[in-house]
Amino acid sequence: RRRRASSSTEDKDRLRELEAEILLLRRNLEASKKIPEGKLAKAKEIYAFWQRVAAQGEAAGADAFEAIKKLQELDSEMAGFFVEEYGRFDRTPEKSKERIVALTCALVCGGTEAADLIKGIFGDGGIPLEDRKAALSLLQGTGGFVKCGPIPMDADLARRASALATSQEAVDRAAGASLLGRLETADSRSTLHALALNDENHSVKAAAIRALGRAGDHSSLAYLESRLDAPGFEKLVGVLQAS
Repeated sequence: RRRRASSSTEDKDRLRELEAEILLLRRNLEASKKIPEGKLAKAKEIYAFWQRVAAQGEAAGADAFEAIKKLQELDSEMAGFFVEEYGRFDRTPEKSKERIVALTCALVCGGTEAADLIKGIFGDGGIPLEDRKAALSLLQGTGGFVKCGPIPMDADLARRASALATSQEAVDRAAGASLLGRLETADSRSTLHALALNDENHSVKAAAIRALGRAGDHSSLAYLESRLDAPGFEKLVGVLQAS
């Protein structure tokens, strides 16, 4: 009976997740239809250019720099198009370049549709690790000249950020830290303090410190500096001091 009850609960949870994913897809499809014609044409042009550059790899040369420049033309009204494109590709390794191009363009756009995509990327256990790492790099702004646009932190995304911070996977905890850094609240700072001090993964610690560079206050710096005796921690606090 316990096994049946547990299975029934899991089925209901998965059903709710699927319903949420379907709702998200519908919203994104509607959003792509609302993009002004001129902006949609521009989004398609930039997307096609980026896909060509990604296919060329290291041979892209100067085109790679041109692709980065083109990202400056993106805005939140275009995000729905790229979110829809991301959803078109299957999750196999063979399609990783195409997926990550769509993902990158969507997150650079920022806005509500980009925020919804982040919820899906870090809320669906079936999303490839490579995709989650790419999204994390954009959230942290550690991808060179390419970084995530403004992400509105609604109540749902704030809850997800807190949940991610307790995930068993380091990439998810780091993403949770990056999102919590956008809240700038006492609760988010408290969670970031704990991650910076106690997490066993160095990249998560660094993500928390980096997030505190955005959301931390003087008490955060004093709190962390008081624990400089922790192995390797002095180097991490330097990130906060430089922010």
